[in-house]
Amino acid sequence: MAREAMKKLILALLLSWSAVASAPAQSGYPDRPVRLIVPASAGTVTDILARELAQILSPILKQPVIIENLIGAEQLIGTQAAVRAKPDGHTILFVSSSTTILDPVARASLPYDTTKDLAAGCAIGKTGNVLNMSSTLPFKTVNELIDAAKAAPEKYSFAYSSATTRMSGELFQQAAGIKLLGVPYKSSAGGLTDVAGGFVHLFFIDPASAAPHYASGKIKPMLVASRERFKTLPNVPTGIEMGLPGYEIWPSFGTWLPAGTPPHILSAAREALDKALKTSDFAAVLAKHGVEPFHACGDDLAKYTQDEIARWTEIFKKAGLAKQ
Repeated sequence: MAREAMKKLILALLLSWSAVASAPAQSGYPDRPVRLIVPASAGTVTDILARELAQILSPILKQPVIIENLIGAEQLIGTQAAVRAKPDGHTILFVSSSTTILDPVARASLPYDTTKDLAAGCAIGKTGNVLNMSSTLPFKTVNELIDAAKAAPEKYSFAYSSATTRMSGELFQQAAGIKLLGVPYKSSAGGLTDVAGGFVHLFFIDPASAAPHYASGKIKPMLVASRERFKTLPNVPTGIEMGLPGYEIWPSFGTWLPAGTPPHILSAAREALDKALKTSDFAAVLAKHGVEPFHACGDDLAKYTQDEIARWTEIFKKAGLAKQ
């Protein structure tokens, strides 16, 4: 009897040990490479930050973090791919606030609801916005550009490839009292190339994305959408300095996962992202590209996003802008 009881005890202990030993393999995250979807073209600040983050995040997750640029339809294609991805933590979306904040405000319809179909990961940082002008134009100052645009409505054009770049152009027009011709692009890289060539005149975008064209001299930064001058562009005036206080916008970047991701996996992903963002290496990345630190994870990022949607909805209405 004692022998039979001992057998049962040993069997129970073996089964218990087996369950404990196999638990990490069953619930461990991640157990394969992680896909980081970036709905922006290579060379943009969104893409640059995503690639730098991937290198820091990979050893933390102990898995490769693979960048997948899915561009088109002003970031809708990549975002929709992330929304439809299996909610197991192995697909993370890296986007600017164009997607999560301005699209719900400026678009008449979306194939998803960013507030319901995405779960907040962690915010990455904030960047500035710049009025970038083709060097083919003769203007030396923003005021000269404004005077010319007032004399010839829609003669001068601006490229846009996202809700942020479009909204920035709309805000400038409202502040300056002018009418420009908006030209949509599949990617900011294509728009910047055409501005550099003089086919389109302006692009309202962050300085990191336009930096290569500054170096070539084909695009000139004329005005920053901020209360203070940028450290990376100390000689470029602010909208306030030029009498245009309405021209102010600070796009942000963040990571999101498909809604329905199990809480324990979502928590693990946020923890890994949080750890990567707090490294000195990533702080150096932000400083290098002129991006301001902005750290918020989970509920904090979700609340910030909801508050910003409400704020921009009011700005949109006051500006009399129509949804597209």
